Amino acid sequence: MNDIERLTVAQALLKTVTKYTSTKDPDSLRARADADMLANYERMGMKSVDLRINGEKVGTYSVKVSKPTTSTTRTRLVVDDSEEAYRWAVRSATDEFEDWCIANIDRFCQYALDEFGEVADGTHVETDTAAAQPERATGTVLKVDPPKVAHALGVQLPFAVAGLLSGGDE
Repeated sequence: MNDIERLTVAQALLKTVTKYTSTKDPDSLRARADADMLANYERMGMKSVDLRINGEKVGTYSVKVSKPTTSTTRTRLVVDDSEEAYRWAVRSATDEFEDWCIANIDRFCQYALDEFGEVADGTHVETDTAAAQPERATGTVLKVDPPKVAHALGVQLPFAVAGLLSGGDE
């Protein structure tokens, strides 16, 4: 085969393979396999399977999962009345840090809360709580070793490729 003929075959394979492996088309072979894999994860906790052809391992198919999180609570200070907070800062700060404290009133008030548990005048405390999140599926990963697939198919490879190009189930 010359270069143009090889390119033509490669392009035909690419178009066919793309149709089967698209993750955007819900009717593609990949989308259906992903749905089965994710259902197995939800039902049985199965995260990975070996891919085998004629008994030979040729790759893996895995579920990507998020890391579980613990609940978190964040406390922050909100300045409601700047003038009152400034007066508090002037009374609370030492002379050498007074200018910095006034210029960074939000940070100074937060520091007073974090270090001493003191809520500045003209401010209030807000608490945000994020609930714990369990591990959850975020997608799938398909890893296939092409030379191992070719070896596992052996003499069946030409028929498998021909069937793929003609839209068959080979």
